[in-house]
Amino acid sequence: MIIIIIILLLLLYHIWNKNKNYIINFYYVNSFICFNKTKKCRDVKKELGEYHKYYSDN
Repeated sequence: MIIIIIILLLLLYHIWNKNKNYIINFYYVNSFICFNKTKKCRDVKKELGEYHKYYSDN
């Protein structure tokens, strides 16, 4: 039950930030889909590293 509530809150958060973070959310979804299908862990870590490099707040 708690897990379902957390998932719903995350979905609401993504909808609320849809205009601002749509591309970033889409990138994460694609990363996990590709990871499940074909990618190796090393490739996903490399892409997430590039993601943090381009989109970090620092």
